[in-house]
Order: sequence, then C-alpha cells, then structure tokens
Amino acid sequence: MTPLRQKMIDLMTFRQYAPETHKIYLRAVISLSTYYHSSPEKISPEEVKSWLMATATQRRWSASTVHQTLMALKFCYHHVLEKKDFFLDIPLPKRPQKIPVLLTQN
Repeated sequence: MTPLRQKMIDLMTFRQYAPETHKIYLRAVISLSTYYHSSPEKISPEEVKSWLMATATQRRWSASTVHQTLMALKFCYHHVLEKKDFFLDIPLPKRPQKIPVLLTQN
C-alpha cells in the first residue's frame, strides 16, 4: 500500500467516515491515477477537470455520482495532499427534484 493511500485511509478513519465512503473515495482517486498513469500529486487541476467531465459523460454518471467523485477528489487534494490552493472549478450537475408523495384521506 502506498503512503498516500494509507494517509487517506487514516484521515477518513480519524474523521469517522463510513466504510462505504472509504470505498467510494479510494475508487475515485485510483480511477483518476490509473487514467493518467500518475500519482495524484502530479496531476493538475485542469487534468482533473477534464477527466471528471469526460468520464462522467462517457459513463453516464448520475448527478450524485459526480458530486461524490468531486468530494473525494477535494478531500484528497485539500486534506491528504494538503494543497489548499488546488482549485477545482467544476460545474456541478443539478440533482433531479423529487416530487413528494401526498397522502389522501382514503
């Protein structure tokens, strides 16, 4: 296991993130790293934006999946790599509004 991955796991554990969040966040960072064949430390914000937009479009990700992936990358860059100046200017898709089910008297 790489030191970066271990640090990310340790921080998520310390912050008491759910086990499913661990999986989602790690999968997002691994997918980005695999795509560029590089460590996240060496990937620029423009490359992250390009990857996220292309991958979300090709795989037809839901708005929730895009949000989760973006939060995973922000966590990695801001907290794990401690790059506070790493700015991801990515437009988030709107989440679909669900109309509540109304109960009738019957």
